[in-house]
Amino acid sequence: MDAATINEDFAAAGVELRSPEGTPNIAARDSIRITDTAPIIRMVEGGAGDLVQRRWSWPGPGADRSTTSGPTAANSPPGAA
Repeated sequence: MDAATINEDFAAAGVELRSPEGTPNIAARDSIRITDTAPIIRMVEGGAGDLVQRRWSWPGPGADRSTTSGPTAANSPPGAA
């Protein structure tokens, strides 16, 4: 799926989607491995979403979850641990 389609889908849902780091290259893949970089959408204040590239991983014990991508961080509200 390309970034334009993702933007259209989020706009239809009433969510402004931004690309603060530039539009990421969203290449088709068969899978994403734990060490791969992949596009994620993180919700930010005001109900907007940021489309960014992050290393796909789960936080280890004692990790700062605010800098980790993955199901825990990506689905948490901003500032949630």
